Amino acid sequence: MQTIADLDDLALIRSSLVRKAAELKVRVDKMAEENRKAITQLTAEVSGYETRLREAETLAAKDDLTGLLNRRSVETRIEAAIEAKRPFCVVMLDLNQFKQVNDTHGHGAGDSLLTRFAGELRTNIRASALPADGEEMNLSCCSTAT
Repeated sequence: MQTIADLDDLALIRSSLVRKAAELKVRVDKMAEENRKAITQLTAEVSGYETRLREAETLAAKDDLTGLLNRRSVETRIEAAIEAKRPFCVVMLDLNQFKQVNDTHGHGAGDSLLTRFAGELRTNIRASALPADGEEMNLSCCSTAT
């Protein structure tokens, strides 16, 4: 601005203003491009975090051994069904003398039995049913009416 104040000729003032406006436009365009790149990068990072969060939520909702929904996940779904006033049923199964299998044959055999039973449960229930596993639940199946 000091340069413009020192200019006596209007043509020189106009020329100086045009040049400064062009320089300003180049800087603004550069900043806009940098912002677009930053937004694209942030969007990709957020997407990656969302994917990892969904994966973590999926892992947290399932029993490590059987791959069935865990007790917390089933309770959450039951609470949601109750809130939405959707009919549902819960069937609980107990593997008789399961503790004896662990005590007699070891936890590896017990884990194998649970894993195989979970696979059979998944294979032999309706697609809309949710097979689950929980500490006090043993193996159960929760189904919402359709």
